[in-house]
Amino acid sequence: IHYVPLEPDFSDLVDKVAHFEKHPAEAARITAAANAYCRQFGNEQDEQAISLLVLYKYFVLSGQIKPDPEVWRFIAD
Repeated sequence: IHYVPLEPDFSDLVDKVAHFEKHPAEAARITAAANAYCRQFGNEQDEQAISLLVLYKYFVLSGQIKPDPEVWRFIAD
């Protein structure tokens, strides 16, 4: 797990903070997992390519453009 789930109204925030103050090793594991999860988004060039592929898929599925097989093979389900 790479996050600590909270109630939508944050009513459990104080309890969660208190829990992790008493269990620093658990907090450290979650922090390490969060850092590892975020590293995958660190390459700006990859993120731009993914964004373009998402837009391309949207345009194809919404009928705005016809799929190019050379591009579509990267994003088809």
